[in-house]
Amino acid sequence: MHPSNSGPSLGWLSPEQLAAVAQNSEAALEGQHLLIPFFGARYSLGPTTIWGPTGKRPADKICDLLVNYVLRFPEVPPRLDRRVSFRELEGAGPLVVSFANNTNKTIVNTFAGKLPQLKSAAGALGGKPQHPASGFDLSLKFQALPHIPLYLQFNDAEAPFPAQSSLLLEASIEHFLDMQSIITLGTFLCGQLAANGYD
Repeated sequence: MHPSNSGPSLGWLSPEQLAAVAQNSEAALEGQHLLIPFFGARYSLGPTTIWGPTGKRPADKICDLLVNYVLRFPEVPPRLDRRVSFRELEGAGPLVVSFANNTNKTIVNTFAGKLPQLKSAAGALGGKPQHPASGFDLSLKFQALPHIPLYLQFNDAEAPFPAQSSLLLEASIEHFLDMQSIITLGTFLCGQLAANGYD
């Protein structure tokens, strides 16, 4: 029996909604629960329960993100054909600085001069180097959720230039997540990378 962990995000998902995601992605159904990869780790979503890979309920913002993903999941997932910055998303304007501080600035502050540590930290989250790196010291792809890849590009400091980081999204992410969930996704990735880098 799985632990009950009802919270503010839960009670919104129907078995039909969970099944629809499984039919159109690499997620799978186990009874009434959707087993979904989130940055390579398995999370389980049911009509009234969510738990992470350790068997505990994730943080509220992660629960909200996963519920939002299921509720918005399109009947026909769009193609991945255009990478954009957060700034280019509709409605991002007033949130751009905050997003940059929680993502790109976090990466620069943590990994400037520590390129090997960034590679190692990324590997723990399923990050895969992209070749060619398109003019960057390191270009990484993360599979956040089915149909939602994230791309991190990083140039280490080299006098007189400071380190630079850029997090790119697929334009189609707006079909799967609302703005708050997109912010949570980017913040989670960069926060986990930073935490892994300090280990």
